[in-house]
Amino acid sequence: MVEIRNIEGLPQEDILDDVCRLLGDVFSSSPVLDIVARTEGKKAVLFSLAYDSGRIVGCKIGFERRVAAYYSWLGGVALPGSGSERSYSHRAYPHWHGSPRWTRNWPDR
Repeated sequence: MVEIRNIEGLPQEDILDDVCRLLGDVFSSSPVLDIVARTEGKKAVLFSLAYDSGRIVGCKIGFERRVAAYYSWLGGVALPGSGSERSYSHRAYPHWHGSPRWTRNWPDR
């Protein structure tokens, strides 16, 4: 059964390593320096982590951009039994060789 855990702020180093390993598999690069740099000094940093059998299989990272504006920044999900644990986006859009580092759910106001 999948368990969701939320961590406020930057997680402990071992958890951050697991998140970076997952995102490295999903995006074909390790974003650890990007994660630390991007979240440093931000308010309301949140790591939402999905665990299956004690292993991180999905994550979503976000932070407050300004008052009343939360930025859902980076995330990925491993597919079970896929060997290299590629993300859904790589399966749905195989022509992508990179990936967007951000998404916008609504226009800035």
